[in-house]
Amino acid sequence: MQNSSAISVFMAWYDSLPVRKDTGGPARGTVGAALVVPERLKDCYDLSLGAHRTPGGAQVQGASRAAVERILAGYGETRRYLREGSRTNRGALGFIEKLLLALDQANLNNLHTIDRNDVLIQL
Repeated sequence: MQNSSAISVFMAWYDSLPVRKDTGGPARGTVGAALVVPERLKDCYDLSLGAHRTPGGAQVQGASRAAVERILAGYGETRRYLREGSRTNRGALGFIEKLLLALDQANLNNLHTIDRNDVLIQL
C-alpha cells in the first residue's frame, strides 16, 4: 500500500534530520522546504532535485515565507513560522534531495494523480 509506505519513508526521512539544540527539532528552514516540495509535486510529480531548485541552483524553488504560511494556513495553522521562509537555509537542498529519494521508494508514480495528491497532502 503506497499510502503507508509514503508515510513511513517520510517519517524515516524526518527522523533522520539533525536536531538543533536551540529549538529541539530540525532546522525550520528545512521543514519549510519540506512543506513546499510536496505541494510542488502535486502539480508536477518530478522527483529530480533539479526540478525543485531555483534558477541559480542554491535554494528550493518556491520556499518563501508566504508559501510556507499559505500551506500551513490550509491546515489551520496561522502563526508565523519563519520570517524569511526557507531561503536562508543553504543546507535544505541536501535534505530535500534525501526526501525526494525517499519518496521514490514509495512508488507514488504508480498512483493516479488524485490518489497520489491525497498521499502528498497527508505528508
